[in-house]
Amino acid sequence: MIRLCKLVFVTGLFQFGLFTPVPLYGQAGVSSAAMGMARAGLPPSAETVVVEEYINYHRHDIPLPTKGDRVQLDLRWGDAGGSEAVLQVGLAAPRIVKTRKMPPLNLALVIDHSGSMSGDRIENVKKALLAFVGKLRETDLVSIIGFNQEASVLLAPTKRANLDQIHQVIETISAGGSTNMHAGLILGYQQAIEHFDERKSNRVILLTDGIANTGVTEPEQIVADSLKFNEQGVDLSTIGLGYDLNHRLLRQLAKSGRGLIHFVGDSKDIQKTFIDELDSLLAPAARRVRVEIEFEKPLKLAHLYGYQPRFDGRRIVLDLDNLNHGATQVILARFKMPKRDDFSVTAKLNYHDIVSGEEITQQKTATVRRGKKDDGALLADAELRKNVTIAELATGIKRMAVALEQEKYDEAVGAISAPLRTTKERYASLDDPDVKRVYRIAKKYRDSAAKYGRESGKKR
Repeated sequence: MIRLCKLVFVTGLFQFGLFTPVPLYGQAGVSSAAMGMARAGLPPSAETVVVEEYINYHRHDIPLPTKGDRVQLDLRWGDAGGSEAVLQVGLAAPRIVKTRKMPPLNLALVIDHSGSMSGDRIENVKKALLAFVGKLRETDLVSIIGFNQEASVLLAPTKRANLDQIHQVIETISAGGSTNMHAGLILGYQQAIEHFDERKSNRVILLTDGIANTGVTEPEQIVADSLKFNEQGVDLSTIGLGYDLNHRLLRQLAKSGRGLIHFVGDSKDIQKTFIDELDSLLAPAARRVRVEIEFEKPLKLAHLYGYQPRFDGRRIVLDLDNLNHGATQVILARFKMPKRDDFSVTAKLNYHDIVSGEEITQQKTATVRRGKKDDGALLADAELRKNVTIAELATGIKRMAVALEQEKYDEAVGAISAPLRTTKERYASLDDPDVKRVYRIAKKYRDSAAKYGRESGKKR
């Protein structure tokens, strides 16, 4: 089993009682494991702090697609003052206001009901499932698979029209036993494949705490077996439950399955994931999404916030997760500006339109004019100002986590203190709720890390 993070920091923080849940709830936007765990007050690690998930947690002010396009490409510059500027590449997929406009659904719900799911955890899941199936359409096909030490089909593929039957099955779920995640996941895929239809949204949703301890437990094998079904056209979304989930395994599964990883820690997360984000969870808009950013000499890339890019000369290539309806996404790149009045950068978007079946390419070029003085002109664009501020805070949290895992406590505090100061300079009253949310998380981490450093010093 893969461990969530190094125990040096985790056990110490909880030993001194320094982390308590942070009661911060997101606005509209896409849920993510990184933000969910941060909001719950879980300690950060280099592995679990995913910068792009912080950036993309809230809904962005990006123009929606027009003329039948499935994704809108938006490009804008912000002069960061002096010799630097920030490029924002934004993507937006249209929301589906009416569920009848969503693609037909072939859905397998795979529910962990092992002993680790007992108590409030399984009861919250059942409440969420009851609300969730109530939002589906009469003709949507739903199957329910439960697993503990064994996996079983609790509900064979059934139309949502049989709502009473579905409710009865959900109500009977109880927790106990060990966790054979592999068996549950594969059985869920088999139910989805049995009724596979390329015209439908064929998807498995896995709800678990991610701790596999029976049957096939090797994460690499679980991911490899899951991928075989993904390659047949069945997508996967993973929803982590509680505060001790195997984050890496769930992330690997979601990535290979072209879906999202969510985190459900409280009733707000449940509402956000299962009700508010139904479009994003179930309605795919674009597959094989790729963004290429090409910049000219003598422009130099100073920093790309998050993601796992490939560099091809003066071209940045990012292969992104599938985009579902209702989703927005932002990529931020900071450049060092040459000593001339203006320069341009070109962004190209490629994706497979799920509705039309076509391969789509969009391309846009944006030009920035260097400011005459270090006047912080980045702040002129409110959307860019917000996203860059959140990205800087998230980057500081990640750097802090790396330093903490090396027991470099002063360095850890310094890594997050600088972006905290910058945030207060830009938002003196913290009037933006999205910025305030991440600021409070970062400050909580900073204060706890500083206290832990002092306590560790006393023990030496």
